[in-house]
Amino acid sequence: MAGGLSTLFEDAPWMKVAWEEARKNVKEIRGTGRSKTNSDILKYLESVTNEIGKKSYLYIPVEEKGKGIGDKGLKGDEIAWCSAFVNWCIEQAGMVGVDHLGAKKWKKWTNGKAISGAVPVPGAITVLSRGHVGFLVYRENGQVLMLGGNQGDMVCLASYDAAGVDSYIWPNGHEDGLKRQLTGANYCDLYTEVNSACEIPRKYGKVGTT
Repeated sequence: MAGGLSTLFEDAPWMKVAWEEARKNVKEIRGTGRSKTNSDILKYLESVTNEIGKKSYLYIPVEEKGKGIGDKGLKGDEIAWCSAFVNWCIEQAGMVGVDHLGAKKWKKWTNGKAISGAVPVPGAITVLSRGHVGFLVYRENGQVLMLGGNQGDMVCLASYDAAGVDSYIWPNGHEDGLKRQLTGANYCDLYTEVNSACEIPRKYGKVGTT
């Protein structure tokens, strides 16, 4: 691996976690019930809470004939899980996440802070005004390339209109990594690696789900 990605993974270890998940080609399984839910997406969901503050068991698919926990229990991986993916990656990197399914909850994350001047820094948790969250890889030509979950119903790279970015968030305790990424010294290497020999899925064109 050349310098761009290796430096990013060093400065933003949550990106390495996310990248490794993307290499697994994680996708939703059509249908409801335990047998039609991707086990990897299930683990992301298990890292967050639902709207009433309990662990996300309400979103974990029950057996097809199970009863008693309502319709949400049957949705499995077909709910919005972008925030769950970010949360799981952050936790795997040794931090405490936002612990919520809401993408915009990351704006008020107590373990991170908004990047001054909203500079698009590779590795930043990127919140879109449309209600989506993922990790920034780079910004170019009015687009932000994000690595995230529930992008076209999978973990992949996908581009979004940069004008739709609400905020960029950087985890506390990784300020040295932020400083290095702000210099842009490895940006060209990163861009080249991602676009020449990319080993993870990438969605082109408009991404219809968040």
